[in-house]
Amino acid sequence: MNDSQRATLKRKIEEALGCTWADLIELFISEAANQVDTGQAINRQIMHDISLLLQDLGIFPRLVGYQYLRECIFECIQNHDVARKNVTQHLYPSVAKIYRKSEISIIRGMGYAIKASWNSRNETFNEVFGCISRKPTHSKFIFTVADYLQLQHNYPIAQGQEHQGCS
Repeated sequence: MNDSQRATLKRKIEEALGCTWADLIELFISEAANQVDTGQAINRQIMHDISLLLQDLGIFPRLVGYQYLRECIFECIQNHDVARKNVTQHLYPSVAKIYRKSEISIIRGMGYAIKASWNSRNETFNEVFGCISRKPTHSKFIFTVADYLQLQHNYPIAQGQEHQGCS
């Protein structure tokens, strides 16, 4: 396509849409920025909801595993298929990379936090996990909390994904 053809096409598009090329570009940039802002707001809300639920479950920010669990749960909500299929191959290594810790440290920290929640077994714990006789495994804890939050808040799922649960 030569310059003359481009100019003709540009003019036809402007006439058909009733606005200038510059207006179209500005509109496109504005819409893209709005989508980014909306996505960031949703992510902040999800992190806030995770934090509140973890604290209700007896896992407080002072515990080493609190941040690791929060990150794993967030990842499960955002990318549930990847997280569900690859807990040890994807989820733990990605959290270890974020916090610059070994996978063993991440797993150990989450274990302490889960144990604290298990020991408290408060009303919220029973609501989320039901009546269970054994402490949940790391993955069971992460997926159950992620599913609980997804059901409670109905977070938007990334395009092309359909939520089928994490457990």
